[in-house]
Amino acid sequence: MENSKNALSRIGQWANGHQTTILRWWFFIWLAYEVIFCLAKIQGFYKWNYKLFVISEWMINYQGGFVRRGIVGEALWRLWQVHHFPLAAVFFGIVIVSMAAMLILLYRLFKRDGWSMVLLPSCLLLLPAFSCTLGFARKDYIMLLAVFLLFQLYAKFQGTTRSRLWPWIAMQVVGILLLLIHEAAFFFTIPWMVTYAFMHQYRSQGDSAIRSAAVSIAQFAPILAAMAAVCCFKGNGDAAQSIWASWRPVMAAFPQPTDADIAQPGRAVEFLNYGMLTTFKSHLIKNFSGWFWHALYLPSFPFTIYCWVAAYYCVTRMQTVDLKFNVLKKIDTVLLSNIVIFQFVMMLPMFTILSCDGGRTVPYWIISSLFLYHFFGKRPELRPQLLSRLSSRVQGWIDRQRILCNPWFYFFVLWSIPLIDVGGSSIAAYHWVTSLITFFGFTI
Repeated sequence: MENSKNALSRIGQWANGHQTTILRWWFFIWLAYEVIFCLAKIQGFYKWNYKLFVISEWMINYQGGFVRRGIVGEALWRLWQVHHFPLAAVFFGIVIVSMAAMLILLYRLFKRDGWSMVLLPSCLLLLPAFSCTLGFARKDYIMLLAVFLLFQLYAKFQGTTRSRLWPWIAMQVVGILLLLIHEAAFFFTIPWMVTYAFMHQYRSQGDSAIRSAAVSIAQFAPILAAMAAVCCFKGNGDAAQSIWASWRPVMAAFPQPTDADIAQPGRAVEFLNYGMLTTFKSHLIKNFSGWFWHALYLPSFPFTIYCWVAAYYCVTRMQTVDLKFNVLKKIDTVLLSNIVIFQFVMMLPMFTILSCDGGRTVPYWIISSLFLYHFFGKRPELRPQLLSRLSSRVQGWIDRQRILCNPWFYFFVLWSIPLIDVGGSSIAAYHWVTSLITFFGFTI
C-alpha cells in the first residue's frame, strides 16, 4: 500500500512538472484527429443526396413565394439560370470556404485578445464544425461570420461621434440578410443589441426609460420588421412543392450518385409545411424526454444541464489552462459572465422549443458571447446591477474553490461535456465517441 501511494505521488509530481507539455500534446492529438475526421467527412460527401436536410436546406428559394431561409437558395437558383453548375458541389464549396474563414477568425481572435487556445478544439467552438453530422454542411459558418460583422458594425455605430448614418445602414443590411439566411440568428444577436442600446440611452444619455426603450427599438426597426416578415411567411405545402419543382431541371442535369426518389421535396423544404405547434412539440420532446445513450437508457436532461453549467465554467475560466501558444491577458470574468448568462437566457427558446441540435445551438451561444466580449468588453453598459451581482457571487465562489482553479480539473470538465450532436436527446452522446465511430465507418 505504501509503495502504491509513493508511486502515485511520484506520478502526480511528474505530471504537475510537465503539465504544459502533456496538455499541449493532448491538444495537438485532438486537433489532428479532428482534421482527419473532417477529411473523412469530405470524402463521404458524395454519398449524400438532394433529399437530405444538409443539401435541401440550401435549396429553399422564393419560387413559391417569400419564405424563411430562402435568400441563399434564391441567389443560387438565379445564378444557375445564367450558368449551369453542379449544385451540391457548390453548396459544399461554400461550406468549406466559410468554415475555413470561421476557423481563421476564431484563431486570430484568441491570439489577439490573449485567450487560452485550450477552448478552440472543444465541443463548444470548433469540434461541431468537424464532427457534427448535420451542422457540417449547413449555414452555420456563414451565419456566424455575418454575426461577427454585425457586431463590428454596431460597435462602430455606437463608438463614432461623427456621421452615424452609413454604419447604421450597413448594420441594417447585414442584420436583414442574416435573418433571411436563418432566422435563428435573431436570438443571439438582436435582443442583446436592443438591450445594449437601451442601457446606453438610459445611462449615458440620461433619457427616461420609455424614451430609451423607444429609441433603442427604433434603431433596429428594419431588422425587427424583417424578423416579423420571416415569422409571418414561414412557408406551407404549396410553397414547398413549388420550390422543389424549380430545382428539378438542376437535379436532372446533375444527379447525385445516391439520389433517392426526388419526386417529393427534400426534408428541409418539406419542413416548411410543418405547423408551429407541431414543431414546438417535436423539439420539446426531443430535448427533454429522450435518452442520453440508447444502450444505457439514462435520461438525457441531467446531462443537458451539466452541459450548460460546464460550458459557463469553461468559457468564463478559460485562462485556467495556459498552453503557452500565446501571451494570456487578464479577463474580466464578471463581465464575461454577464454576457454568457444574458445570451443563455435569450437563447432559451433555441434550447427548448425551436431546436434540438445542441451541436449547433451551444456553439451559437458561446461564439456569440465571445464576439460580444471582444467588441464590447470595456463598455460600462455591460454591467447592469442585478446581473453583475449574480456574476460576482458565482465567480467569487469559483475563486474560493481550489479544485475549480486547477488546470487538470478544468481540462477534465472541458472534455467531459456531453454536447448533443443533432436530432435532440435521441441521438445524444459524447461528441468524441460518435465522431470516432463515424470516422471508422468512413475509413473502413
